[in-house]
Amino acid sequence: MTSRPAPRPAPGAAPGTPRRSPPGDRTGLLLGVGAYLLWGILPLYFPLVRPAGAAEIVAHRVVWSLVLCAAVLAITGRAHEWEVERQDAPEQVGPDSEQQAGAVSQG
Repeated sequence: MTSRPAPRPAPGAAPGTPRRSPPGDRTGLLLGVGAYLLWGILPLYFPLVRPAGAAEIVAHRVVWSLVLCAAVLAITGRAHEWEVERQDAPEQVGPDSEQQAGAVSQG
């Protein structure tokens, strides 16, 4: 598995101190302006989704978030890393397995 190395602190800075972005880097400014614009524009969208129930809106947000995350992983070429992590994760425990475990331990 390949991973990015952790950023090193700036020369002379204490360990754990984040590095400053290089002069002229406007990424944060652009992200802030974009968030501000979304914050102002999204309320105009609310009357259009009024007929939908809350559960439907949440379901759409979940599904489209998964689609977006899958697209980002595919575009960045990191889908393989996610697959490796998913395979290494412990198995999920459901409500039935707790009852079975209790029955086994009580003998």
